[in-house]
Amino acid sequence: MRSRRSCSVLRALRAGVRGYLLKSSGPAAIARALAAVAEGDVVLSGPVGAIVARAALRTSAPGPFPQLSARETEILDHVARGSGNAQIVRELFLSVKTVQNHVSAVLGKLGVATCAEAVARARDAGLGSAGSGQ
Repeated sequence: MRSRRSCSVLRALRAGVRGYLLKSSGPAAIARALAAVAEGDVVLSGPVGAIVARAALRTSAPGPFPQLSARETEILDHVARGSGNAQIVRELFLSVKTVQNHVSAVLGKLGVATCAEAVARARDAGLGSAGSGQ
């Protein structure tokens, strides 16, 4: 199971963040990180890089629904956990319309008519539990 820090860092990276420094980073490390990010690099301070790399490797394995994108699978997992659109919007930093579009795409790709049917299929495939997700 992922730590809270790796989950929040992964969400931030998906949202466009290109650097993460620990509070203990000194001025020189901050200056180097700023320069590296300005050059297009991604900077992950201390053990965060290793934690995020392990989490990313776990999420790169093929999921139970290969027809879904990683984001669609992530949203389906949230829906299967009982999250409503507003909660998904807050947690994934997406717009309401984007979440609605993803949910519609999931329903179509799974060939189901309702969210309840999608949730049932997701739970049968192991999504929707506390340790699941992207």
